[in-house]
Amino acid sequence: TVIIQNISCKIHSHVGSQHSQILSQAERIRDIDKHLENVKRRVVDLSHIFKVSKQRVIKPYKELKHKVAQLEFLQIANRLSVQTLRVVTKSHKLRSQLRVMEEASRAK
Repeated sequence: TVIIQNISCKIHSHVGSQHSQILSQAERIRDIDKHLENVKRRVVDLSHIFKVSKQRVIKPYKELKHKVAQLEFLQIANRLSVQTLRVVTKSHKLRSQLRVMEEASRAK
């Protein structure tokens, strides 16, 4: 029975020492969990701020990109109009010169 009491005493001592360590670890886990929740909340807040900031940058960028595309189209249309006008003007000049040459050849 002495051996049983000795073993019982050692088990009780071991469980008691482990119990205080487990309680200490549980307290640290609670503290870490609170800290983790706080960090998660901050991450969610930062994510929201990032999304809002991103929209404030992307929306004007997309509008600018659209306007640049329109401007490029207008520049192409303008160049095409200028070239067409040059062709028409040169065509009229050539017709005038042709008429002058025909009149000159008739006069001879």
